[in-house]
This record gives sequence, C-alpha cells and structure tokens, in this order.
Amino acid sequence: MSNERQILLQKMQRLLPHWQQHNDDHIGEMERWREQLLAQELTELAQSIADVVIQMKTTGQRLERAQEKVTTYTGEEA
Repeated sequence: MSNERQILLQKMQRLLPHWQQHNDDHIGEMERWREQLLAQELTELAQSIADVVIQMKTTGQRLERAQEKVTTYTGEEA
C-alpha cells in the first residue's frame, strides 16, 4: 500500500468515529429541544426537528458503513 494511501486510511480511522460521535451528540441535543417544543405545543416545529433527526440517524448509519469500508481496505492491504 502506498504511504499516501495508508496515511489517508489512518486519518479516516480517526475521523469517522469522531464524526459519528459528533452526529450522535447533535441528535441527542435536538431530541431534547424537540421535547421542549412539544411541551409548548409547537408541534409543527417539533415535527420539523424530528424530520432532521431522522436524516441525521441515516447519516450516522452511512458513517458506520464508511468505517466498515475503511476496515475492509486496511484489512485487505495490511
């Protein structure tokens, strides 16, 4: 494996879990805000936030798949 490729994969091994955690943190925060919106009967806004959370969870799944691909590449070319 070329040095440049190896360095790039190593960076992805560090960045992808960081991005996943960051995404999860935002999801948790948004869910807390959504609960407050519901308590104040701001249901349409709460639903908008819920829609965003769904998309962010999808993003999280895609980040997990990307992490699996990095593992595949590093395993194949170790």
